[in-house]
Amino acid sequence: MTSSEFEARYRERSFAAALPLAVAVASRGGPDAQRAATVIENCLVALGDFNGLGRIVGLSQQNGVPPVETFFRILHNCLFDGIYTPLLSLNEVIRPDSLLHPIALYHASCARMMLGDDDGALAGFDQFRRTLPRFLQTLPIATHEPINVMFRQGTQVLPAEGTRDRLAKGAALPQTQQGLTILRPPGGGNLPIVFCCADARYVNYFLPRWSELIRGDDRALHVHVVDPDDASLALAAELPVGLSTSRDPQPTATRYSCARFEVIPRILDAFRRPLVAVDIDSGATPRFAEVLAHLGPFDFGCFETGRCEPASVHAAGIMVFAPTAAAVGFCTDIAHYCRPKLHQAVRINWLLDQAALFSVLRLYRKDRPEFRYAALDVLTGHKMGDCITGLASDEEKDRIKIASSGASLDPSTGRVDFVWEP
Repeated sequence: MTSSEFEARYRERSFAAALPLAVAVASRGGPDAQRAATVIENCLVALGDFNGLGRIVGLSQQNGVPPVETFFRILHNCLFDGIYTPLLSLNEVIRPDSLLHPIALYHASCARMMLGDDDGALAGFDQFRRTLPRFLQTLPIATHEPINVMFRQGTQVLPAEGTRDRLAKGAALPQTQQGLTILRPPGGGNLPIVFCCADARYVNYFLPRWSELIRGDDRALHVHVVDPDDASLALAAELPVGLSTSRDPQPTATRYSCARFEVIPRILDAFRRPLVAVDIDSGATPRFAEVLAHLGPFDFGCFETGRCEPASVHAAGIMVFAPTAAAVGFCTDIAHYCRPKLHQAVRINWLLDQAALFSVLRLYRKDRPEFRYAALDVLTGHKMGDCITGLASDEEKDRIKIASSGASLDPSTGRVDFVWEP
């Protein structure tokens, strides 16, 4: 028997056939034993053998791995391998008072989303968000990175009624960007505007490379600098870019990321041209031109990723806004969705912009069917990563990012205090 046999049966979704083959490979050890162990775990879930799953969690606990970490890992692997329906069944058998309950509920909600039930998924995420407060002191949300991502993914999207309430609350709050001023227009006649928005740190680090790799004869460039300093203003003055600025009284990485939604409506109103928002830490590939070649007829477009977690479905790395009242209103609603949560720490609200895209787009399907949305991956035939390339590693970006973890350690108890407002 070769290791490829269990893998082939598993990939064919022949879980009953794959399981004994994987057990045999895992038993004899060797380089494929770890992969076989993962297949065993996933097959147990797929086959509904939750008692067997419980035994694996128990064995891991005997080896010093907390049950929540093992349970999370197994469910996450199943989710990313497309084992959806069994996750719904597993969620039904986990007691609501169990520490494993939020993990099962989250993954079942993601599975519903992947099965096409957005309303059911959003109801599940809402239940997840409401359930979490009683588990904050026991789940390692602040200290376990994958579980923290689950927390941010599952708590920041809202069902339709919650989204309506959030938009109303955000509209009543003051704009985050104060003193917004357009210092220099982007030029280029009626060419579409390629736009980036960042704080002075990111502008000083990335703008020269961004403008060099993004520029082209079929586009005009515009940079918005939040909290500018002398260096960022001088740098922008040397480059062929339009320029606008604003101040943010409470700077964090998430606020800077969401600032573009406060700024873009002003740019659209001022210049009445299509606008393509691109992250400043991304450069264009030759296929970026195909985005510019598909600018209508729609109000808003972005790339969809096919990812199985809600705040990763709609990528904010490239977003297209038409010079229409509907696009201005949509962008304003995204800003309104974000505002009430911008005061929270990055460890709590990172991915807020993409959670807003997910929630508001689904609300618009119900309330504004006339709104024209385009999935750019379908329109262009390319993934977002085919059209832009990263200019820095995550480590580089983290070094210059203004961030707050949202977690503090009580030195008297050693307990991590995670401050969150549902």
